[in-house]
Amino acid sequence: MYYNRHVALKASTSDTGRRRPQSAPESTGDGESLTDDVLDSVRMLGRLAMTVSVICEEGGLTLRQYRTLLKLVDRPLRANILARLTGTTRATLSSAIRNLEGTGS
Repeated sequence: MYYNRHVALKASTSDTGRRRPQSAPESTGDGESLTDDVLDSVRMLGRLAMTVSVICEEGGLTLRQYRTLLKLVDRPLRANILARLTGTTRATLSSAIRNLEGTGS
């Protein structure tokens, strides 16, 4: 059995011998399937991301810049750790920091 963060997936084998994940038939107990709950959560997160993106752009930040600054709220981080946490390279991070400094963020 394979596990995703939120949804348990079980593998099946296709005609070609390749394994492909299939949703496990689980229920939340109130008649609504786990898949429906996950889809609702994904939709809500998408709406939230769009809202935050609009607010950031009104303030002169991109969503990526906001996420980078958010990682630094609690404590300073070394460039290589911050790059790993934001899913970028150190070179990309250096460029983003120069841009943030240029805008006064």
